[in-house]
Amino acid sequence: MVYEILRESSPKFSIIIASIITVTLLGSTFASAQQSLIVETQHPSIKSYHDHFVVGGEVVEMAGIDSIETGFYYRNVGEMDWHRHVVEEERRSSGTFSDPIHEKVFSNSTYEYKAYSKTQIDGEIMEVEGNVETVKTEVEPPEVNAFKTIETGESYAVVEGHLLGTGDLKEADVYVYWRKKGEDGWNNEYINTWSEDDFEERYISFRYEITDLESGKYEWTVYGEAEYDGDIYSHLRGENEHEEYKSFELGHKISPVLLGLVSALVILLVAIITLYKRYGETN
Repeated sequence: MVYEILRESSPKFSIIIASIITVTLLGSTFASAQQSLIVETQHPSIKSYHDHFVVGGEVVEMAGIDSIETGFYYRNVGEMDWHRHVVEEERRSSGTFSDPIHEKVFSNSTYEYKAYSKTQIDGEIMEVEGNVETVKTEVEPPEVNAFKTIETGESYAVVEGHLLGTGDLKEADVYVYWRKKGEDGWNNEYINTWSEDDFEERYISFRYEITDLESGKYEWTVYGEAEYDGDIYSHLRGENEHEEYKSFELGHKISPVLLGLVSALVILLVAIITLYKRYGETN
């Protein structure tokens, strides 16, 4: 059996057509096609972050083929070699596909990417590729962490946070945010501005005393921001997936002195009742 392969490229897709008989090509004419595969690269990308980006493609046509592999090639602009990212090893129908790409991805960088599909026809690997598109990753913002509540009193709380890094920025402004649970808006207080040169350890630790609080349940967190090329890049701990706000509760607490007096009175009362039972029954 002889296969004749026609490969065409357009701005959006590539096509492989395999004929089960020998055919004659007259100009751009291709006859007796029984198998075809078309793939497109989606543009723009689905979403871009500072540490990964999400791209999409589409298998437009998949005729006479049982299964295909789908995925993407990508590389940093200026690199020679492409990295392969497999999305599906065995796809059996046309339609869209997408996936996040994390490996060998850096912040504030531009990448080229293209969708691909490949299959095996009569023992030979056939692969088609979509057109090349570009995506730029975001600038990495400062990273902060709400560590723990250190101490609480009748109307105050002491909290501790960490600045983990300034990201792609030279420095970062750090704030503490707090609010009563159930409220929408945040109260906030500026803590300090640290530069990347201030790091003597893996992180910079700071504490803040939140005062003038009423009794009730509170949540708190930390916030870092910095400016880059006229834009503000920020991180509010808890707003991203897998992060959460910290919490504390204030109430009307009995002071240690009053608690001691109550305990003494209880002990005295028990002693009086015991003596009364012992000597009252004798009399």
